[in-house]
Amino acid sequence: MNDGWLIVVIAFGIGLALGSVACALAVTLAWRQVKGKIQTAEARWRALIEHDNDMIAILNERGIITYFSPSTTRIMGYEPDNMLGVNWQSFVHPEDVERVTRLLEPLFSVAATVNKRVIGIEARIRHKDGGWRLIEATFTNLLFEPTVRGVVI
Repeated sequence: MNDGWLIVVIAFGIGLALGSVACALAVTLAWRQVKGKIQTAEARWRALIEHDNDMIAILNERGIITYFSPSTTRIMGYEPDNMLGVNWQSFVHPEDVERVTRLLEPLFSVAATVNKRVIGIEARIRHKDGGWRLIEATFTNLLFEPTVRGVVI
């Protein structure tokens, strides 16, 4: 191999190496930007949920509470973590349970039709102080949504 070809091969190799480094640097910078945007979006969502005046809950297909928003403490007196694993009916006034259960039956199905996916109800729920609060709630079937897998209140 003559010296001219050796220089070409070395220059080509250096070019490939520099291109790879530049590509890796560009990917790293792009990932940092995306990661920053994700963190900002998560922080924004968390702030909205934590300071909202409405409670948000998720019930699994058996009606068990799997999530309660932090506003639960301010509105109902309960710590959200203490409510996880509890059936929603245990918080509903005994005189309202049968009616609310009947209204919600269509929602607790992955195959719920579009017309039955959202239901509004009014019921009394128990406050931690033992009293009852009249609430209006919208229940939305998101059992089919992989990121939720529940009925959202």
